[in-house]
Amino acid sequence: MTNNILIILTPFQAVQYKNLIDHNLIEGDLYIFISKYVDEQYLFEIIPNDQIVEIHHIYEEDILLKKLIAKPLSEYKKVRTILKKYKEQIVLFLNSNSGISFNIFSGSDKSIFDQLFYHYVLKFNQKLEIILVEEGIGYYKENTFEHRIFNLIYSALTPIIFGVSLNYVYALGNDKRADKVYVRRLDLIKKSNNLNKLIEIPKSNLRSQGNVKNHFNTVLLLTSPLSEQKKISEQKESEIITKIIDLLLKIKNQFILNHIQEKFLQNIMILLM
Repeated sequence: MTNNILIILTPFQAVQYKNLIDHNLIEGDLYIFISKYVDEQYLFEIIPNDQIVEIHHIYEEDILLKKLIAKPLSEYKKVRTILKKYKEQIVLFLNSNSGISFNIFSGSDKSIFDQLFYHYVLKFNQKLEIILVEEGIGYYKENTFEHRIFNLIYSALTPIIFGVSLNYVYALGNDKRADKVYVRRLDLIKKSNNLNKLIEIPKSNLRSQGNVKNHFNTVLLLTSPLSEQKKISEQKESEIITKIIDLLLKIKNQFILNHIQEKFLQNIMILLM
């Protein structure tokens, strides 16, 4: 029986893993680690319950190492504390399952929690394979010279500062420790450290599963953290959302799927109620 660790930081990652399970690409027992953004009950609805052995809740949301550059003194202690909690949780799990080797399924090699899991499962010699599963557009970006320099700096300094090497990641799916990388569009990836490890994800058919129906006079709004990611100003995003709200108020049925980094959802909901 194969033992698998699924690290699920977002609902979409859960959907991607479900698709692999449906195509028999994830078989065996599942030890699942979820962030606060993933509903545990939702997992029981989409993943075969007889495969789930344990579900663990990750200590806290992931760390943005960029903040260390902007606020090194105030962020250093916070990052040290979170890294310590991550380490304790991962090491406790591996020690509790000593002698068992795992496939690690990870949606984001940018996540510090995921990176630490790669590190310790290798250190404790409990790895079968590390398998990255595409979670979105981050897998289709390309690293620039600047990004590679940042990664060299992080790789050199983080062992000294934190006692473990952490990668600065811009383009996802490039961690050299990965054995396989599943993506939806092979044709869109031209450069990667893992070109020879890329595998196309089988297409899922949500309609055949009864999850998608036709809804007329209905709008689904998918938000994006544009101002949070500094792509536009907060003022510009506010102007755009105001125009969207004016349109939504004329429509009977509105469904809003909020990005986990988006801060404007509460404002939208208040105006729509």
